[in-house]
Amino acid sequence: SNVICGVDRSGRVYPLGVKYDEGTGLASLAVSRGAGKNTFSEEYGANHPLAAIITPAATQKLCIASCYCCGEGTTGFVALTMPPHVPPVFMHYMSKYNTSFASDMHIEGGAGESLYLASTTGTDKMFLIVNYRLVS
Repeated sequence: SNVICGVDRSGRVYPLGVKYDEGTGLASLAVSRGAGKNTFSEEYGANHPLAAIITPAATQKLCIASCYCCGEGTTGFVALTMPPHVPPVFMHYMSKYNTSFASDMHIEGGAGESLYLASTTGTDKMFLIVNYRLVS
């Protein structure tokens, strides 16, 4: 098969998608951390006892890659869950911090299982971002 190649400064030929380290002489696969991710973002201003925010097709699974939450409140919490799995995927305590971020996650739900939001922040505004992949 044909492979698209690149050439480094010393004239070595290597396939694109491979990173060559001239210091060590080693090659490694170059992978985009953002490839294949979807992003959910929403601002909320009310409590949510348990609301589905992302629902995959019945044959697909959600794979949560990162979560970010910030809010103007000083009380309450924000929880992201994939029932029936315990513990929660992500927790943010407004009384402790006004911003929380979790990255480099790989939390996979079951086929067709939704990601749910539960919050007790009252009418204080809160902004949520979830990066995820849909996998078979």
